[in-house]
Amino acid sequence: MMEQQAKIRLAVSLAIVLSICFSPQQAVVRAGEPQPNYDVHTFYYPWYGNPHTDNSYEHWNHQQSVKKGEPKNYPGGDDIGADFYPKLGCYSSNSDDDLNAHIQMLRRAQVGVISTSWWGKDSYTDKAVPRLLDAAANHDIKVCFHIEPFGGRNAQTTRDAIVYIVDKYGSHPAFYRYGKDNPRPMFYIYDSYLTPAKQWKTILSPDGAQTIRNTIYDSVVIGLWVKEHEQVFMTEGNFDGYYSYFATDGFTYGSTVENWPVLAEWAGQNNKLFIPSVGPGYVDLRIRPWNNVNTRDRRNGAYYDREFAAAIAAGPPIVSITSFNEWHEGTQIEPAVPKEIPGFKYRDYKPHSPEYYLDRTSYWISRFVKSSTGEPTKYMIIVTGGELLSGVYPDGHTYFLTRTLRPLGLECVGSMSVDDKQADLKEALRYATDKAALVIVTGGLGPTENDITREALSEFTAITLKEQQDVLEKMAQRFRVSPAQLRSNLRRQTQVPTQGTHLKNSNGTALGLVFESAEAVIVALPGPPRELQAMVSDELVPYLKERFGTRLPGSSITLRFVGLGQSQISQTLRDHVPLASDIIVSSQFEGSRVDFTFSLPNDTQQDRERLQELKQKILEHLSDNAYTDDETSLEEHVVQMLEAHGATLSLAEVGSGGSLAAAMSEADSEHRVLVGAYIAPTMEKLRRLLGINKTDGVSRIQQIEQIARATADVADSQLAIAVGEAWRDENGAVYVDVAFKLSDGGMESRKVRLRGSGELARSRLGTQLLDQLRRMLR
Repeated sequence: MMEQQAKIRLAVSLAIVLSICFSPQQAVVRAGEPQPNYDVHTFYYPWYGNPHTDNSYEHWNHQQSVKKGEPKNYPGGDDIGADFYPKLGCYSSNSDDDLNAHIQMLRRAQVGVISTSWWGKDSYTDKAVPRLLDAAANHDIKVCFHIEPFGGRNAQTTRDAIVYIVDKYGSHPAFYRYGKDNPRPMFYIYDSYLTPAKQWKTILSPDGAQTIRNTIYDSVVIGLWVKEHEQVFMTEGNFDGYYSYFATDGFTYGSTVENWPVLAEWAGQNNKLFIPSVGPGYVDLRIRPWNNVNTRDRRNGAYYDREFAAAIAAGPPIVSITSFNEWHEGTQIEPAVPKEIPGFKYRDYKPHSPEYYLDRTSYWISRFVKSSTGEPTKYMIIVTGGELLSGVYPDGHTYFLTRTLRPLGLECVGSMSVDDKQADLKEALRYATDKAALVIVTGGLGPTENDITREALSEFTAITLKEQQDVLEKMAQRFRVSPAQLRSNLRRQTQVPTQGTHLKNSNGTALGLVFESAEAVIVALPGPPRELQAMVSDELVPYLKERFGTRLPGSSITLRFVGLGQSQISQTLRDHVPLASDIIVSSQFEGSRVDFTFSLPNDTQQDRERLQELKQKILEHLSDNAYTDDETSLEEHVVQMLEAHGATLSLAEVGSGGSLAAAMSEADSEHRVLVGAYIAPTMEKLRRLLGINKTDGVSRIQQIEQIARATADVADSQLAIAVGEAWRDENGAVYVDVAFKLSDGGMESRKVRLRGSGELARSRLGTQLLDQLRRMLR
């Protein structure tokens, strides 16, 4: 029949289309059923038949396409022209039972609209429409039409087709109309480029000789974007929008995901709809054995996730997914089952269930809805390590992760610290996965017995681990042994999830691990900050952009404060700077450093001006404590101030343990400002280091001032900071003596109380000293 002889598309036969522009048709939600989303359109293929319903197989017996030799004819039944096998078997598009099963699948996926493949009046696909409309209406699903290149199709015959479809089916309750104020039928035109733009203009331009515009047949007509430069075609043809259709990333310019932001931008500038088409994969080797170059492996769902995330990130008004049931090209989301026949084993969705892609579609539809309302992706952080719970060092990972991920539109909804015990970690994971779709776990990926994160996550997600061969070989090379000789504890670090991916470690041996389950994505990162921070920037951020379509919603400004607590700043804002209801406020703090971010849902010139006005009002009350409105750190800010004064700095540290020198050295990597740093465990050793003779009968303050002067002299710097040993007063409070040698030769000294212990106390002390230096330099 005609449909069998027609060229089957190289990549997409069914697309699920997500639209931000809501249809006026509202769902009737039945108890226990997920609500259909009328912003989701499915290109559906009603061309299948079987002997029970149709007296013969249709399309299941698709003939093989070959370039040489005799083509194979698949008989249907167990041996079909597809690389996957449907859970329903060789169903019929004319069976009410099979159609109802499909509609229920679409309800499970939360798909609200079917765009049915249509090959002309009285064709096999046309005869299937009445049953399809009735089945759809019974489950609150709507139907629109995907007009194929039927015999003799041109602009005029396409107009005739639109008139026929609207007249025959337009009054059915399941017939879909798009738009809020002026709902119109929607038609997708496959291979629209086969007809010149000047012919399309005759039916789509308001002044065209056979125009449908401003008539009862006026419709939203969507063309296919194939090549890079289709702007003239879409404009001259007067299409309402365009779609990319193919599920093979890279097959055409339109189907290449990296081009979608450009296509979306041009659509917005020219009042058109852009509909990127995403799919779970592509394989058509049973019918085109020569077409392996266009195969796109599903990668256990990762390909689908990547495409969907990219579509959401482009921010189009409509997104399409390929496909529901184009079995010949392996783009279907319809359930498939494992099956093997003599000489051939069908592909399947393992390790997932047959319904995995229905459920994954539902997940992404929810993500799309959240993105259209500006709701950010939520995530939880779990920091492992008994040292945290005993106060040996503070949790710096939460601060770094939240600061890094927030600009991507990710919202941290909680962070917790747990011991290095599997039971504790699993309990934390149960809580975290109930709160967020993304969980980030830090630590526990090393080679020791206490490093239990890898195995705990595998057991929690039921995702097994396997050795990654290339990682194993690199590990063996690093230790100059063969893979077989590599110690078992090191070999553990080459294991990665079978469902998910891994993140490279440029500064260590522990890989980052990504476990992708249906419920959540769990990321495991190494504990050492040097390894974690580089991995987040180089590996995790690109992964999250691809996986979640992350982006900063709207416009925002961030003000960084020092010397005031979070609650003090919040109170000042409440008392003096009332905020409009649409301004979103978030804050992050570490010690005496606090960042406040103020965001608006949109990014217009007016929004940016509002935020600048807000910043000025805030600074009227908090300018003494605000040091920047960008990503500049306090250390970088002090370095910039010193450079502006043409001044240099030297440091002498005992009680701060060199933390101040480390922070300043990182901010001043070229050492233009920091010209010397002297660190010792005791005052006596620091004096020896600087060549100072011990003087009896001199107070602690005099001693620290003496060290500050000597430090400036030895390093030849204009300014110097000296930090003495920690000491306790009669009440047990801990202090250090600090001296600032100023550029005019003056000296400022004081005692500073240490709060906390270990690294946390030293970090707070460093912040206090840098804040004091900042104030001196103003």
